[in-house]
Amino acid sequence: MLKSATGDSAGFVTTRLSFLDSEVVGKTRYLFAIGEGVPIVEALDQASCILYAAHLSNAYLNEAEDNNLKVRQALCLQLELARALVESVIEALKG
Repeated sequence: MLKSATGDSAGFVTTRLSFLDSEVVGKTRYLFAIGEGVPIVEALDQASCILYAAHLSNAYLNEAEDNNLKVRQALCLQLELARALVESVIEALKG
């Protein structure tokens, strides 16, 4: 369990964080968001699982004969999601 100056990590939860923006009719829209209130240990565990999946996707791409665009897109989404989870935890820890 993580410890902080104020106690253990049980009280720390993710903050809302939108990511993967897109311009639609002149307005910025976000495709995905990290929900607030997820315990940070669970969020970091999920980020770890997503990064492992990205690692497997990358290994597949390195061995595949075809240069699969869909796998490359999935890899990018996996990395963006893991990054967003970690950033949400960082914001939660900053208070």
